[in-house]
Amino acid sequence: MSLGVTLSTTAAKLLATYGDNVTFTHVVPGSFVPATGALGSSTTTTYGAQGVSSQFTQMELANSTIEYGDLKYLILPPSGAVPQIGDTVVIGAITYRVMSVLNDNLQGVTILYTLHLRV
Repeated sequence: MSLGVTLSTTAAKLLATYGDNVTFTHVVPGSFVPATGALGSSTTTTYGAQGVSSQFTQMELANSTIEYGDLKYLILPPSGAVPQIGDTVVIGAITYRVMSVLNDNLQGVTILYTLHLRV
């Protein structure tokens, strides 16, 4: 078993025990319809994940566009979905928008996604 698989399994066990269940929503806008001059129907996909909030480092705060109230959030890779910029995520009763997504992987295995979230 590779180190990446071992770390992924350990992260999954920890977040299953101590993490929050969150809901993501991804909206794909409809295509432009020349005959009507409007967009077609959009497609909305909702998926769940497990995650935990974290703190931005002093270096991240000093060298980025992080605003007061932004949240750093670590999630397990959702089954069949990859978080994308612009998705929304509900944590507790608060809806956040995904500002950036970092894929934390080792040896080709995605262990966690690190998300920058904003209200």
